[in-house]
Amino acid sequence: MKILPKILTKVDKINFGHEIKIRYRPTKKGTYSLYLDHFKNGRRTYYFLKLYLYGINSLKVQDDNTLRVAIQIRNKKFVELLTW
Repeated sequence: MKILPKILTKVDKINFGHEIKIRYRPTKKGTYSLYLDHFKNGRRTYYFLKLYLYGINSLKVQDDNTLRVAIQIRNKKFVELLTW
């Protein structure tokens, strides 16, 4: 079983209680691609953010900033769903 970087465990904690989840998937280059996942009325929709986490200690600040951007995008999408 592969050990996940600490930044990815932070992603799981950030999702608690939100309708739109931030998810990640590994890429061929060894990074993690971020996307939004929304499930409502039996339909699942994905929105790929084109943001990547590296999971390396030397790039921790960059990963934290990337995660903040992903949270801002998620919040904007949530507001769009409420007003739609």
